[in-house]
Amino acid sequence: MILKLLTLMLSLLLPLCWATDLPKSPTYIILVGPPGSGKGTLSEKIATESQLPVITTSQVLKRQLDANTAQAKQIKQKMAAGELISDDTILAVMKDEIAKPQYTNGAIFDGFPRTASQTQFFEDNDLTVQMVVVLNISDDEIVRRMQGRRVHGPSGRVYHVDNRPPVTPGVDDVTGELLEQRADDQPDIVRSRLTHYHSMTKPVISWANGETMSVNGIVQQVIELNADQDLEQIWASLCKKAPSQDAESIGCHAPAEVS
Repeated sequence: MILKLLTLMLSLLLPLCWATDLPKSPTYIILVGPPGSGKGTLSEKIATESQLPVITTSQVLKRQLDANTAQAKQIKQKMAAGELISDDTILAVMKDEIAKPQYTNGAIFDGFPRTASQTQFFEDNDLTVQMVVVLNISDDEIVRRMQGRRVHGPSGRVYHVDNRPPVTPGVDDVTGELLEQRADDQPDIVRSRLTHYHSMTKPVISWANGETMSVNGIVQQVIELNADQDLEQIWASLCKKAPSQDAESIGCHAPAEVS
């Protein structure tokens, strides 16, 4: 009788022990939005709260260019000739990047994928995306924002004369070096970039919505946010809309209230 009781207890307890030892699935988040919508700022916030690393195509390409490889030489040649970097090249360098050990627990993709073709990356690398976060904002507001943006070139730190000013106007907070306004932040160029965004990147949102409706879809949820708010309001909205398990994984420590 005692032996039977012990056997029963073990059969109930062992699955619980195994469950606690199971490795946690990686968390992958995609941020989609037009240039100037605040993807970089929100990705920094999520990274701080969740300890997940951020991946941007520009950073990955920059590291590739610093490497002395055949692929780096090909990329440099194309850029020198004024050619666009092909989706195939982008997918190859991103595949190399995501295989690195710092992404074992997941990653935040800031502005990737940019095109419908690049969405193939997630299926090819067997990655399940917990959230695609879409930042919605009007083109006119983007133009206004970009006119006030100032950057520190060497570090990539971004400021805004109204919304995120440096301690000393026109000067980087860390180095004391002068800030600059990027040429592509001028209104005409910004509107051209927005036209490109609407034609090339918005299909990524359609892909994500389609995946959420598929039985074996790669994307679990699409969350749309009003990006014409300050960071804390956007963060509160994200935490409120995210499922509880995903909210915890991105660092939402308590239920958020949204006015």
